[in-house]
Amino acid sequence: PPLSLPLRGPRRAPRSRTLARGGEQASYTRAGGSPGSPADGILPNHEARRRDRAQRGRRRPRGRPPREGVPGHAPPLLGRLPQAVQRDRHRRGRGGAGRRGAGHRARQLPRAIPDREPDAADHGAGRVLHALPARGRGGWGDGVRPPGGALRAAVSRLLRRVLLWLARNAWLRDRLPRLPFMQRAVRRFMPGETIEDALGAAFDLQVLGIGTLYTRLGENITELAQAQAVADHYVELLDRIRAQDLDGEISVKLTQLGMDVDEEACFAHLQRLATRCEETGSYLWLDMEDSSYAERTIALYERLRATHPRTGICLQAYLRRTAADVERLLPLGPAIRLVKGAYDEPAAVAFRSKKEIDASFLGLSITLLREGRARPVRLGLGTHDVELVAQIAQQAAAAGVAKEAFEVQMLYGIRAKEQRRLARDGYRVQTLIAYGAAWYPWYMRRLAERPANVLFALRQLLP
Repeated sequence: PPLSLPLRGPRRAPRSRTLARGGEQASYTRAGGSPGSPADGILPNHEARRRDRAQRGRRRPRGRPPREGVPGHAPPLLGRLPQAVQRDRHRRGRGGAGRRGAGHRARQLPRAIPDREPDAADHGAGRVLHALPARGRGGWGDGVRPPGGALRAAVSRLLRRVLLWLARNAWLRDRLPRLPFMQRAVRRFMPGETIEDALGAAFDLQVLGIGTLYTRLGENITELAQAQAVADHYVELLDRIRAQDLDGEISVKLTQLGMDVDEEACFAHLQRLATRCEETGSYLWLDMEDSSYAERTIALYERLRATHPRTGICLQAYLRRTAADVERLLPLGPAIRLVKGAYDEPAAVAFRSKKEIDASFLGLSITLLREGRARPVRLGLGTHDVELVAQIAQQAAAAGVAKEAFEVQMLYGIRAKEQRRLARDGYRVQTLIAYGAAWYPWYMRRLAERPANVLFALRQLLP
């Protein structure tokens, strides 16, 4: 006889009960199919129904607990990635219309942009987390993505060391300046090699309310006759600044005035130039070179400042000794141009990371501004970091110091739009105009300060 099999009827949905929760109606079902409540067991009805569907992809082996995804509100991964992105909150699990199945491979999260802080507005999210992909979502080993900023910083450090080595290389110093592409590239940072070129650029700046500071490029002369020629050149420059009614000051390197040859002869040149600055209403700045010259430069400035008040000195924020140097000079009521530093110094002598250098620059600036309330201290911020300048101005204002109490000093040709904007906003702005034939080592150090400028130099290779 034919085998008759009973037909299975349609599956009856489990009974459910409705609970009031926060003014809403929610249905729950026990795991065994009987009605339940949130306290004793269940699952919402839509979860219970989904449990009975056929699952897509490979099922989890029996006895193995389900994998836990990364919680949607995990704390930020501080110090790893500079930019935050919204985490995908979908859990890996059961399939269904509009849901991700077990075989789905989620898209990889976007790479972080270097030097960018987390911003919730980027993705329109109320909570923004760092880019850490959840386990089992694919990606690079289900781990943390390598931060783009770390690689970029490493390349910048390497490029900086190479550029500073190029600046010290005597063989390249004699040959590279002859190449046409190098001559084109340096025009971004200096208007020319003569006094006429430097003064010609100053007229346009003075119309905009921007003062000028002049330096003739060159360093480490080996004969006293060369030092005498440099001093005569600066005297001529001061006379021409006064004759053309320009608001200009001068900045000199002590090794260009013979400090390596005869320190007393160098000091005599400084006295001559300081006297001429007083006669013409100008100002004399002593530039700072590498750390081996720091002590001698400060000692000469102390002697000079005792008799010539219209003199200032450049200090480098990346040197570990600079905080003590500031305390040492404060009783003189000094004029200080604070820069970050551009020479290749060992870690025992100077801070190496940008974070440490910026912190030193900020702290020294605030110290000098606060001290300036009780004594005559002139401060020039020699930086192109306009965000740092704004931070200093904000903290100075909180301490009751107006932004007119300091100057912003930038190089000719760098962030010219920002220089004009700062002048319009009421800041005192000075542009350092460098000129002269011995520009090669100076130019290489400028590239090392901001390796992004190398791209501009490489473009000059194009016809």
